[in-house]
Amino acid sequence: SASSARELRKYSNQSGRLDCRYGPAQTTLPLWVSFILIDLLLDRDVFVEIKSIANDELRQVRAALAQLYHYRFVYRREYSQPKLLAIFGTKPVHKREDLTVFLTACGIASAWKTERGAFDGTFEAKKVVPWLIA
Repeated sequence: SASSARELRKYSNQSGRLDCRYGPAQTTLPLWVSFILIDLLLDRDVFVEIKSIANDELRQVRAALAQLYHYRFVYRREYSQPKLLAIFGTKPVHKREDLTVFLTACGIASAWKTERGAFDGTFEAKKVVPWLIA
């Protein structure tokens, strides 16, 4: 969601690690941007999709997977080996199944906002964005 993207930008700007080329909060886009917009581009090689969750965990996880794979395909010439990261408003669990295991199996790191307001994530996410996850 746009508010999640703004919150992550604020947090990562404080860390000095954000290279956000474009996203939902930007109103004017450079001419070189195609019609596909990545929520965030971190450190020039991490594609990020941000999803809120409101009793629709499975749908949001599937959407994040599809969008990240699509971004990787669309931008394959500019970014040959991007890391993929999905960030959620809460940990995506559906019918007691941890959907981050599914995303990890698909090559996507995942992180989520905790009840305390900090971020947590998978082992893979901690390698991709160690400055985000405590």
